[in-house]
Amino acid sequence: MKIGRKTATACVAAILLLYVSAIIFAFMDSPIARGLLLTALFLTVVIPAFLYGLVILLRMRKRHLENDLEHLSGTETREKDAE
Repeated sequence: MKIGRKTATACVAAILLLYVSAIIFAFMDSPIARGLLLTALFLTVVIPAFLYGLVILLRMRKRHLENDLEHLSGTETREKDAE
């Protein structure tokens, strides 16, 4: 299994655990349960948003590095000469 797939599986598992914990905390009658519920709900929104932003940044970085490599290797000039 590739590292990306393992990471994605771990993230999905973490989010599912947050959903389950939010449901459990919602039904608890403990004084600390309200704070735990709000924390679980907050993280349920923040973690996927953070991961989405991270994926976008990594894609942009990859494209930037590929463009730099093309520029350094001179493939752009070779392609223009071939036309």
